[in-house]
Amino acid sequence: MESDILQHQVLAHRDTQERQNKIAAARQLIYEKNYVVNTLQVEALLKEESLVLTKVQSCGWLYNV
Repeated sequence: MESDILQHQVLAHRDTQERQNKIAAARQLIYEKNYVVNTLQVEALLKEESLVLTKVQSCGWLYNV
């Protein structure tokens, strides 16, 4: 169990400004310039680190329980 926790901590991704910039650039290519996800331009930004374009939006009604 302790090795699992250690492995999780060691392998955890850090949300750096560089990662955020790559994801923002990929989103811009896809949503504003209508590039397909598997184009060379988008994959060049995301593939090396296996980044995924996910965006979590808060839902105010979830917090009003």
